[in-house]
Amino acid sequence: TTRYFNQPSIIIGRADSPFADLPLPEDFLQENHVQIILDHKGYQAINVANDPFATVNGKPFGKKKLNPNDIIQVGNAVIRFEY
Repeated sequence: TTRYFNQPSIIIGRADSPFADLPLPEDFLQENHVQIILDHKGYQAINVANDPFATVNGKPFGKKKLNPNDIIQVGNAVIRFEY
C-alpha cells in the first residue's frame, strides 16, 4: 500500500491512536511511536518511543536523517521513505 503525506510532521503509532497519521495494528506500539519531521536539515525520523526494535536501514535509531529509499521498520511494518 502506498500512502502520500503533504505535511511537515507525520506520526506513526498504534491503530487506536488519535494522533497517528500512519496507524499500525500492533498493540505494543505507543500512540506516538515514531515521528517524521521536516526541518532545516531535511527529513528526520525520531524514535519517540525509544523502541530498540524500530530501525532505519536495519539499525536502531534515536534521531536519524532520512534519505530517499531509506527503509523504516516499526513493529511488523516496513516503510520505504520517499520524497
